[in-house]
Amino acid sequence: VSWLGNSTMFLSSGQDVSSTREFKIWDIRKVEQPILTANLGVGSSVFTPHYIEDNNVILFSARGESTMKIYELEMRENEHVVKEHHCTDYIATGAPTIATAMLPRRFCDVSKCEVARVIRLSKGTVEDISLKVPRAKDLGEYFHDDLYPDTARAGKPVLTLEEWVSGSEPNVTGPLTKSMNVNNLKLFSQRSEAEKNAKKKAANASANTFMKQRQEREKRENERNQVFNQFAAMATSHANWAENNKVDENPDISDGEWSD
Repeated sequence: VSWLGNSTMFLSSGQDVSSTREFKIWDIRKVEQPILTANLGVGSSVFTPHYIEDNNVILFSARGESTMKIYELEMRENEHVVKEHHCTDYIATGAPTIATAMLPRRFCDVSKCEVARVIRLSKGTVEDISLKVPRAKDLGEYFHDDLYPDTARAGKPVLTLEEWVSGSEPNVTGPLTKSMNVNNLKLFSQRSEAEKNAKKKAANASANTFMKQRQEREKRENERNQVFNQFAAMATSHANWAENNKVDENPDISDGEWSD
């Protein structure tokens, strides 16, 4: 079971008697039936969920396996609607997984669009797995605030022990948050139109260059294939000619047929 951040929902994962694995999303205000059920395939191990609260992403790992499944949740809490989107599968190398743990959000490298870091334990090894969102390299000058909203892992309580004992109420309705933009980079969402157009123009130029290079490679490949096919046809024609004009070195002629 995993709570889905500062919401009224939680997630459960398990399997039925036929070893079909699934996860369900529940609302604590109405637990008679889940609001979402998703199939995770057949397997002998139960998936352990790791919830990335800031991005509504769930990472599922299982003991004895090397594949980790990654899902994104589209949550509309007021409408009691949750939709799942299977993003990708991460396949670890080496020995199967024994256990996994997720590092706190503050350990992510925002300059590399790293959204999660997972520690995977296997037989004899401890592996640090980095999960990143692919972005163009020339966007590294920005802080990607669409990936990094203010995180709830501020490391500070909303009340001190003395305040809590005295019955004080916090001034906030949720946990304290903090920005991960520690270097005060320019926000990705606040790019000017000129910057957006310049980046788009550069991206289009790069895409055009890539397409041109690809077309040139395909052209060279086709030319090589044509030459190869010509040589292959010549070789086949020569083999057929040699077979049809083969000279019998041991003709079946009796001695009486020879004349002086």
